[in-house]
Parts: sequence; structure tokens; C-alpha cells
Amino acid sequence: MEKKRILIGMTVGIVVIGALVFGVLFLTRNTGKTERTISAEEATASLDNMMGKINPSTAEPIKSSVEYSNKDVAAEELPELSDDDITVRASTDAYAEVWASPEKAGQGSDGWMREMAEGFNSCSSSCSRRAAGTPRSCASGPWATSPALRSKKTSTTKW
Repeated sequence: MEKKRILIGMTVGIVVIGALVFGVLFLTRNTGKTERTISAEEATASLDNMMGKINPSTAEPIKSSVEYSNKDVAAEELPELSDDDITVRASTDAYAEVWASPEKAGQGSDGWMREMAEGFNSCSSSCSRRAAGTPRSCASGPWATSPALRSKKTSTTKW
């Protein structure tokens, strides 16, 4: 008898709590909402009014000075592309060399572009003759632009 009484009390308590939660949600569902829908013009006017109160400003763009007058100096800044590894060798003399980051042309899970080139090369596609693809792993960032860092790079470097 006592267990039945406790079970009934817990059931009533759960129902009362559920009814209270539902009642609060039902009563507050439209809190802060207006009854009417505003037009696009009214919305624009309201936003303009709000923006006038906070007075936002647009910053002047910062432009870096890049000089292209001395082409020899610009060429020295570029990395030597032939230093980067070809990850899939072409089996024909008609091939497209694709430059990609080590994350795409590397080994294992980083080698989706290498895997695609191997698959393409093995299917013997041709236009006027058999074609092939050869991805080349080309780093970007400080390895690609700094000759001092680039000279330390080896094929066993882990990125």
C-alpha cells in the first residue's frame, strides 16, 4: 500500500512539474514580439536609426607598399621550384605538372592528390597520345619564401 502511494505521488509530481513547464513556455511564447510584420522599408529605417545611435565608422584600408620596379630582386624572393619533390613520376612525355601543398601531395593520409594522379596515370587516358599527371609537393609560408629556412628543408621534414 505504501509503495502504491509513493508511486502515485511521484506520478502526480511529474505531471505537475510538466504542466508548470508547459504553462510557462505557453505564456511567454510571444514575449518581446510585436503583433505586426514590418516592411523592408520600415526595417531599413529602423536599422538606420540604430546605426545613427552607435555611429559606426569604416576604417581606412591599410595598403602595403609593393614595388615591382626591380624585377631581379622580385625574382630572388621567389623560391626555386625545382627544389620541390615530384611525388608521382610521369610515365609519358605528355604530362601536366600540378603544384600542391605537402598536405595534398604528401604521403599517407596527406596524399589525396598523389593518389588521384596515380589513379589517372594507371587508367591510360589519352588525347592525341597517352597523358599523365605529376603532382609536385610545394610548401608555402616561411619554407617557401625564406632561402635560409628552405635550405634546411629535407624530404623527411614532418609538417
